[in-house]
Amino acid sequence: MTPFIMTATALEMFYNRKHTETRRGVTERTFGILKMRFSLFDRRAASSTPSVRYAMINTALHLMTIYLDPQEDPKRDFHLSHDAINMLMALLDIKKSHGWEPDLEVLLFLYWLAHGASYSVVSRAFGAPKTSVFRAVHKVAGKIVEKRSHCITLPKPHELEATGAGFDALAQNEAFETCVGAIDGCHIRIKAPAGPASIDYTKRKLFHSIQLQAVCDSGGRFLDTFTGYPGSVHDTRVLKNSPLYINQLYPPAGCFIVVDGGYPCSEQPICLMTPYREPLQSRVQERYNACHSRARSIIERSFGMMKTRWRSIFFKALEVDTNFVPSVITCCLPFLILIFPSLRIVYGIVS
Repeated sequence: MTPFIMTATALEMFYNRKHTETRRGVTERTFGILKMRFSLFDRRAASSTPSVRYAMINTALHLMTIYLDPQEDPKRDFHLSHDAINMLMALLDIKKSHGWEPDLEVLLFLYWLAHGASYSVVSRAFGAPKTSVFRAVHKVAGKIVEKRSHCITLPKPHELEATGAGFDALAQNEAFETCVGAIDGCHIRIKAPAGPASIDYTKRKLFHSIQLQAVCDSGGRFLDTFTGYPGSVHDTRVLKNSPLYINQLYPPAGCFIVVDGGYPCSEQPICLMTPYREPLQSRVQERYNACHSRARSIIERSFGMMKTRWRSIFFKALEVDTNFVPSVITCCLPFLILIFPSLRIVYGIVS
């Protein structure tokens, strides 16, 4: 007798048993559904067809063939090279906790992120259950969010001089040699959440979004990120509620960050430098604004790099739960470091 047949028999004996406390919570309808499911398992177990091992990697799949063959280029399907995928897996160091291999979970997540596909599409592409794809995507995303500090970190004191020299070169003016960052916000399109709360996510351009605030250095590398606020919130409010501002994490004393005109010009708690508002009063203000614009534009190019690499995510509305959107956005940022370990963006050219 197979285990399933024994289970079905035990279930029927349990239902027929009288004077049992736990029997009170089992209705006839529930019993009928359970018995039908166990009967189906019994027929499968009794058939002569050999069972397939759960979570066994199917090397015949086209995507797995590309991943396992070192001669193939996986960038088209996963947007990362073999080296970058191996670096990511080493960074995450996911321990096997159930039937799915950690490598397969990471590939499921990368394919979903690269194509912005639904869980059903990824399920068919890998021959995996849709619920397993859902769990793998959320699990790997959570691991990347935990490890983000390994890729996105504020510069150390001895690195500030090089960062200032980079902004000096960008602005083409020595007055910006104490500039150590550029900050700006970016709106990520999302699917309108249900209920009256959807109005909070509507920005002034009349689409639903969640805000991403980021700080980058003179080479376009992200130093700090903060995401989660609805699109209707002003950039200044997002900044003042971020840990960077509240805890005065950056910049250090004697240095400043360049921001656009939507932010306040302040010295405390962190030093922010804005351009002069129009109408300009002198040629000096005009020259300053030109240098300021050249220095601050690096953050715009960093956002452009991020959106171009993951265009399936950022060029259309994200159709995931609103609470999961910040994790998806955060996951896209460390990959620029994995793809370009020595990333430098100068006038739109990646070196």
